[in-house]
Amino acid sequence: MRKYKCEYDIEFQDLKEIMDFVAEKYGDNTGFIFKNADRTKKTGITYRKFREDLDAVGAYLISRGLKGKRIVVTGPNSYQWLVAYYAVVINVGVVVPLDRGLPEEEIINSLAKCKADAIIYDDSMNIDYAEIIKNDGIQVETLIPMSDSTQENMPKLAALIDQYRPDFKVIDKDATDIILFTAGTSADAKAAQLSQRNIASTIAAMRKVEPIYEDDVEMILLPLHHAFGNQGVLMFISNGSTNVFCSGLKYIQKELKEYGVTAFFCVPLIIESMIGKVLKTAEKEGKLAKLEKGRKISKLLMKLGIDVRRKLFKDVIDGLGGKLRFLISGAA
Repeated sequence: MRKYKCEYDIEFQDLKEIMDFVAEKYGDNTGFIFKNADRTKKTGITYRKFREDLDAVGAYLISRGLKGKRIVVTGPNSYQWLVAYYAVVINVGVVVPLDRGLPEEEIINSLAKCKADAIIYDDSMNIDYAEIIKNDGIQVETLIPMSDSTQENMPKLAALIDQYRPDFKVIDKDATDIILFTAGTSADAKAAQLSQRNIASTIAAMRKVEPIYEDDVEMILLPLHHAFGNQGVLMFISNGSTNVFCSGLKYIQKELKEYGVTAFFCVPLIIESMIGKVLKTAEKEGKLAKLEKGRKISKLLMKLGIDVRRKLFKDVIDGLGGKLRFLISGAA
């Protein structure tokens, strides 16, 4: 087992500090891996390239007159989503991540509550934001499809950096820079106002207690517009780990093995589903009694400080890709 070295001296104050730290310390590490639409091709992005993309998109947004504005980011989990989100928050204005699955009425309510000036959206979604805004009289000045900031366009956008970098915002660590909407389980969704210090201090604290390494591979499962999923990814980013985008819930088991995933953030429902499949397979193969016996032996040995779980449950771990170390569950 590797010894985890806690970096107690690092106390991040804002998200730009985190991104600069990662680019400098882990710049050559592969930060993200994603597939194209038909899942036939993989693309890897280093942390140095990621940091450059943040400035390129930030410069582009400022060239569109959006400095200091409230900018909604919405769409499925993707590399472009992360670039848009962090480009806004460290370089441009206030970011407002929205659930892509909201019904039209909630979209209107959310845009009104946060007083959005612009929307960056994934244009693969079948949502006509221009029509929604027109019909409901919402004063949103600018609509930007994420295809404007695809990898193919990054070289063109990067040409704007020198011109617009001097206009990048000066971060006030305690000002509202992120507006996150609650789930609205008991009433209408509420807009929670967060500062960069709120998020950065959480990441700094987590780095001191969670054993995450730069050779870890995290699978991005949870929606990035949720605080738990979003900060989970940022936690792995801050440690220089590789982050892979899951192609969908039905591909989890296949891609755990394909990418060699070692850890990820999830909710209890996902764990329950995984446990259910393990037990069903064990029952089908006549190994349920053996599995239960192994659990009792493991529990007893753990009390004595002896960990043999990876040997006892090798078949189970192999079925989950072979490299999975732990899950972090919450947000339920």
